[in-house]
Amino acid sequence: MRVLITGASGFVGGHLLTELSRRGLETTGLFRRRPENAGKHILQCDMTDADRLSEVISAERPDLIVHAAAAANSSYCELNPAAAAADNVTATQNLCRA
Repeated sequence: MRVLITGASGFVGGHLLTELSRRGLETTGLFRRRPENAGKHILQCDMTDADRLSEVISAERPDLIVHAAAAANSSYCELNPAAAAADNVTATQNLCRA
């Protein structure tokens, strides 16, 4: 089974990537800013870029997508509502469309 995990550089996504890989699943992790899981199959992808996200999903052809990417820091979200909306809403909409 091919699994694509968004937010692979975050806490939840990073642990999922490691654990599912350890269990023998073919995993690909997406990160936007920093690859924390060196040595794993990870790709840079800003999910607010709908075209890039569609390209990645078409190329990877996952059987399952785990969406663990998010702007989760509430202080950041309150101070940067437009960026938080892009990260949490637009990115999710792009993923659903792709």
